[in-house]
Amino acid sequence: KKGERSVGVAAQYASALGKTANCQTLVSLTLARGEVPVMVALRLFLPDSWTSDVSRLKRARVPVEHRT
Repeated sequence: KKGERSVGVAAQYASALGKTANCQTLVSLTLARGEVPVMVALRLFLPDSWTSDVSRLKRARVPVEHRT
């Protein structure tokens, strides 16, 4: 992610890359029962650089209930 308009993109440590890079972070809830895991919920994590910039949230059309 090189742009500034993709929701939630920020300079964060990416363990897969072993360095800090622009990336998005997803938080998931998965039930592991039997052989097939079932995803229950998936949510995009918004870093402080996003939640503290109201105009940026509005431009990206992030719903009000997801801005904290």
